[in-house]
Amino acid sequence: MPEYPFETTAKKVLGNNAKLPKPRTDPVTALQAANKVVQDFRTSIHGLGDQLLKLQNAIGAYKNTLEQYSDIVDASDFELDEKKPDDKKRIDAAKSIMEKGIAEKVKDADEYFGELKKLDKIITNLRRLDKIDV
Repeated sequence: MPEYPFETTAKKVLGNNAKLPKPRTDPVTALQAANKVVQDFRTSIHGLGDQLLKLQNAIGAYKNTLEQYSDIVDASDFELDEKKPDDKKRIDAAKSIMEKGIAEKVKDADEYFGELKKLDKIITNLRRLDKIDV
């Protein structure tokens, strides 16, 4: 069974007649198993980070689409005649309804994106485990 440096040092201190106690399970074998799981974990963190970036980009595109739609609604006359008072009133009411609805969806997208940013910070911190060996 391979030895750790601290075991070698302890043997030198104890002398040739002493024997170190044997562990029930070989720590080196346990370490090899742990390192396999650590590597799998690191791989999954990187995969999660990649998926998070795709999701952030998709939410950003969705928000841009909503903002463009808002601009289109703002410029629309809904194929009614703005010069007629009744039509103008209905156009303004419809624009107000549409703008409020779109603004709410933009707010939802912003909140969702904010939560994704928090998750990104967590993933970044988890990636620091790449620099730590067991």
